[in-house]
Amino acid sequence: MSADALKTLIVGNTITIEVVGKSATFHNYFDASGKALRDQGGRISEGTFVIKDDGMHFVTFDGKEACDRVTDNADGTYGRKAGNGAQ
Repeated sequence: MSADALKTLIVGNTITIEVVGKSATFHNYFDASGKALRDQGGRISEGTFVIKDDGMHFVTFDGKEACDRVTDNADGTYGRKAGNGAQ
């Protein structure tokens, strides 16, 4: 997904993330300023995010950075692949 498409999808919006195989669901909000908020089971965390020109999405919560590429599953859902290609 391009950087512009990803920005349109997430900036100013809350997204729901379901972690397959771990029975975990959480909600992230991405503000235009680069601030991110995560609600995981009522625990709110503040973090930051950056979308690079190549479409890579970097998000940091609790001092831990994750780097992902977001893909369109063409069914109304989206997937993430870690920066190293793992899902």
